[in-house]
Amino acid sequence: MSDKRFETTHVSREHWFSLGVDKSTGGHYLSIPVSLQIVDYSEYYAIDDSEYRAFVADPASAVPLADRCRRRECDDRLIVPPPPNRGSAI
Repeated sequence: MSDKRFETTHVSREHWFSLGVDKSTGGHYLSIPVSLQIVDYSEYYAIDDSEYRAFVADPASAVPLADRCRRRECDDRLIVPPPPNRGSAI
């Protein structure tokens, strides 16, 4: 998957997630870093417009969702299916 599809608009270095726009759909996403033995990559989770606006205004409010994504509790929101040998959230 090309990173050109995803345009990052906000980064929370403190909470290890980013927010942005999925340019192929116009929707928004929250992404988290993931590590797989030899490579690190991002997983992208769909969020709606109201979540995006709330998370931009108050990044700490996105932490509960980011944590659920790290625990794989929000896989129904994944924009791109993970590889069979899925990595672990960083």
